[in-house]
Amino acid sequence: MALGAGLAAGMLLIAAGSALAAGTLDQSNSSTVDGGAGFGGAFAVGQTFTAGLTGSLDTVQVGLCKVSAPGDLVATIEGTYTDALANPPVQLPDNSNVLATQAVLASSINAPCAFLGDSSTVTIPFDNPAAIQAGTTYTLVLSSPGSTGSNGYSWGLTADT
Repeated sequence: MALGAGLAAGMLLIAAGSALAAGTLDQSNSSTVDGGAGFGGAFAVGQTFTAGLTGSLDTVQVGLCKVSAPGDLVATIEGTYTDALANPPVQLPDNSNVLATQAVLASSINAPCAFLGDSSTVTIPFDNPAAIQAGTTYTLVLSSPGSTGSNGYSWGLTADT
């Protein structure tokens, strides 16, 4: 699977220990830049993040839109590894270390693309949350392996996501 450029629009919600309830906001990133990264079929997009809290990552929210009639959406939380050959070194997704996976029926996503970068906030709750540690870098990867041709999704940045 090829990994496209990641985008930083979204929120991460976690449940950590007995003091924090499910859905506690760990991180949020809003943007006013228009744009988008398309994915589907053999292509995926990802965004690394460093956990601010230790606990269970139970929900993510991302700005998405559907292009034509895509297949189901798949969100994964993965560990990362450092590519020391890159200059400067970069964190990359480690698809051998998948911590959580959640499929979302395409029919449940009401977010058609009106133009490139258009998006609506899509909430993805994980049935089996990822156990994460504060200070550790992870990757949120979005894919749609069942999408074909020009069908797919755009993970976009807009003023409202």
